[in-house]
Amino acid sequence: MLRDPLARIPSTLLGEFYAHQLRHRRRFLLLINVLGQLAFLTYGWADQLVIADQALASWILRVGYVAMMVVPTYLVFYRLQNVLLMDVLLPVSIVGAAGIWFWLLAQSTDPHTAVYQYASLIFIVLANLGIQVSFVAALMLSVGISLVVGVGVLNVTKANMHDVLIFTLVYYPVFFFSLFISWSNTVSRRKEFAQAMLNEQAKRSLEASNRVLDQLAHTDALTGLDNRRQFEKLVRYELARSARTHQPACMMLFDIDHFKQINDTRGHDVGDLALKSMAEVARMQIREQDAIARYGGDEFAVLLTNTSLEAAMVVAERVRRSIEVCTLQLPTGDTLRMTTSIGVVGFGPTTRRLEDLVSLADRALYLAKKGGRNQVVRQDEPETVT
Repeated sequence: MLRDPLARIPSTLLGEFYAHQLRHRRRFLLLINVLGQLAFLTYGWADQLVIADQALASWILRVGYVAMMVVPTYLVFYRLQNVLLMDVLLPVSIVGAAGIWFWLLAQSTDPHTAVYQYASLIFIVLANLGIQVSFVAALMLSVGISLVVGVGVLNVTKANMHDVLIFTLVYYPVFFFSLFISWSNTVSRRKEFAQAMLNEQAKRSLEASNRVLDQLAHTDALTGLDNRRQFEKLVRYELARSARTHQPACMMLFDIDHFKQINDTRGHDVGDLALKSMAEVARMQIREQDAIARYGGDEFAVLLTNTSLEAAMVVAERVRRSIEVCTLQLPTGDTLRMTTSIGVVGFGPTTRRLEDLVSLADRALYLAKKGGRNQVVRQDEPETVT
């Protein structure tokens, strides 16, 4: 749209275009409507000076007309909320205002009416200044206002072609200039909308990119689990919450038994498949509110919130058993069976730091390995660590 000199709006976006204009142009359109009506009303003072014989009629008609316009103005701006109607309300009212004013001039016997009629130029200028959305409406209403003005000039000049010609020479440059202003306004509104659409699209694209980058920043690329950095952030938060609320929580550390042997004999591709399989099986055994992460190499960690050490042992055993019975189908047609060793530790008064908690869990995992692997070991007291 921005490359189009006319900045044409596709039909599919017209609804959004009008909604955008309603949000951004309603206040301006209301203000210029109010100012236009006030200008028409205050011209009564000029009528009182120039066409004094029609002063009373002028005030009656002007006050009555402005009062009559209060209702449609209120309905359009506060009830209907239609920006197209807001756009044309002032020019439509100017058609009536021009008719009233030229009727007053035609009724006056003051010799200055021939000069005073040139003040009607304000009608066409104000009408096209007010239109911001639809140039077609500006063109049609400008023609309508010009017809009213033309008929009024014929009446005031008694169809004197010399006076009519002079008025026309003055009026039509203003007519085309005001139309150009309206054209520029409406094209600017379209370009503003197109730019706003591009800005919004760029904003959404940036937000999506930031979400992806944020996801990559705390996610392990191979398994899709949280990475170590993210997991430690969650553990620190849970440590603080547990200390404050005295709610139990536990941590598990586990890895694949004899993982180095799998890599050495079957290759790193199979090793990666083993890690992905273990991650998927383990994730299915914990609750949604718990956190699981690839802690490093073939080591995984789980944070169990609102969970006692006894309950954590049940979860750990479920994880161990699920991995033990899982059979991994390899691309070569072979199968791979795995086991895991798990160390479990509970949050407590002596485990207020992440480092203490990890050290205890790692100690429990070491004891599970030392005890023959494929088992779960809990670490109860920090004092037992040597």
